[in-house]
Amino acid sequence: PHIPLTIHMGAADDWTPPGLCVELSRIWQSTIHLYEGAYHSFDTPNSPVRVRRGMAFSATGTGVVHVGTNPKARAMAIKRVMETLKRM
Repeated sequence: PHIPLTIHMGAADDWTPPGLCVELSRIWQSTIHLYEGAYHSFDTPNSPVRVRRGMAFSATGTGVVHVGTNPKARAMAIKRVMETLKRM
């Protein structure tokens, strides 16, 4: 990328596992924040964690993934994004 990139992901994301993004952030020399215990869509407000089935891709190959809010991770991601924007 031609501008600085920051990635925020749930470390427990089993729909879009963070492994490839971790590698890309290393290659691109960008920043990645992984939030422990957070699934896909961890930053969606007020979305209970739930299981989705029949997905075309999942980390386990079963088509089963988890999605939903992680309030602690969401708050930290918002804080980090706002800090980044203030520096621009």
